[in-house]
Amino acid sequence: MQNNSVIGLDLAKTSFAVVELGVGGDVKHRKTFGGKPDSGRA
Repeated sequence: MQNNSVIGLDLAKTSFAVVELGVGGDVKHRKTFGGKPDSGRA
């Protein structure tokens, strides 16, 4: 059960990241990954 919860959270985080990128959260993403210009998509 614990494993399932972790996987569920991971999927939720991934989906959220995809949605953020979809709505133009590129700048937010860059800040999240330490401010690197090309950390999201190289």
